[in-house]
Order: sequence, then structure tokens, then C-alpha cells
Amino acid sequence: MCAILEEELDNTVINFMRLVREGFAYLLTVITPRIRRQDTDMRDAITPKDKLIITLRLLASGDSYKSLEYAYRVSEQSISLFIPEVCNSLLIHLRKYLPSTQQEWLTVSVAFNAKRKFPHAIGAIVGNHVAIKAPSKRGTKYYNNKQFLFMVLLVVADADCNFMFVDVGCKGRISDSGILRTSRLYGMLERKELNIPEAEPLNLNSTIRVPYMLLGHKAFALTDYCMRHLGGVTENGSNGMG
Repeated sequence: MCAILEEELDNTVINFMRLVREGFAYLLTVITPRIRRQDTDMRDAITPKDKLIITLRLLASGDSYKSLEYAYRVSEQSISLFIPEVCNSLLIHLRKYLPSTQQEWLTVSVAFNAKRKFPHAIGAIVGNHVAIKAPSKRGTKYYNNKQFLFMVLLVVADADCNFMFVDVGCKGRISDSGILRTSRLYGMLERKELNIPEAEPLNLNSTIRVPYMLLGHKAFALTDYCMRHLGGVTENGSNGMG
């Protein structure tokens, strides 16, 4: 590894990659078998560690391939080839973090109640518009209602803002509620495949059974698994979600 990359890893918190050392070490361990390449007589292969550092820097900063080439002394062509490979490996190994058992969902709910004062919440769902360069055959579907080109990132996060589910690539013209309906998460929710706990009373003094639900904003439809915040302002001056 070049000295520039080693110096970055010497920091307690890897500022350029928005990741602590332990997290980096874990990611490197799980994806190395998929992204390691053999050295050849012509040249040494780029190491898995170098690939991961450069990929995480791209994801954290949005730097261009050309900027990364200058910063890390790795060719733009090589970067363009291994970054999709590294991202795919991260997706394969991290997709399991969506809770899959009732106990895992209950753990998420307990944290929401303790930290966000909202009982029976199992995640916060939001769609974020991410600006993109115009695709070669873009048509009009990437334009949002402000006439800018966007893709939409659909995220479900826990009480600590950790991503539990990510869906990216939906065209910017589609609303947040439409994005949910086109995601694989929607099908799993509708078919009740996620082992979300059954509705139950909020406390021992109540007989009203309340479902466990995602929390979203007003663009999302009200369902038995998704609740949106109240409109207007509360007494403390915040909206219904805060």
C-alpha cells in the first residue's frame, strides 16, 4: 500500500471515509475474498485494502474518479473498474442487516421508544433525491418536480440512524410513496415476509392492539405497517416527528 493510504489508516477515526478503524477492518475481512486479484508478471494487483479505501472515500465525498486518481495515484481506468465490484461485494455482505426475526424487530422498537419516545416504531423511512449526470438516453423520467435530474435513495434507518435497508436507482420523477411501491421492501411488507411482531397493546393498562410500524413523512401512504407524522406544529415548536 502506498504511504498516502497507510497514513490515512493511522487516524483513530478515518475522517476521509467516515468510518472507525474497527469498522474498516470488518468490511475488509468480509469482502477480501471477492475482490482480491492475483499479481501478474506485468504488474502487481491493486490490494483489497487500497480498493476499499478508495471506494469508501468516493462514497463519503462524492469525489470524481479523476480527483481520486490524483489523490491516491491509482489510474482512473482502474478505479472505474473496481469501485462497482467493491460496492457489489459490500451489498452482498451487508444486506443481511435488515432484521429478520421478531426479536430483532423488537430490539429496534425498544431503542426507538427509549431514544425517540415513539413506541412500536421499527424504523424511519425516507426517500432522498440524489443529483446525477444526465444518462445518454435519459428521456424525462429522471427529472423531479423541480426539473432537476435525480435518482432516489430509499432508506430505512434504526433509532441510531444506521441504515437497515437501502434501495437506490429509482428515477427522480417518481414520488416517495411510488418509490416504496417499486422497491423489494414493499413486496416483503405486503406479503408479511419480514417476521414483524403482531400488533399488541402499548402497555398493560390498554386493550387496544397497536401494530409495529415504520415512520415516514406525508408522502408515504398510511398502512398498518407505515405511520406518518401529524401535520402542523406541536407546543414545543417542532413538527409531529420531532
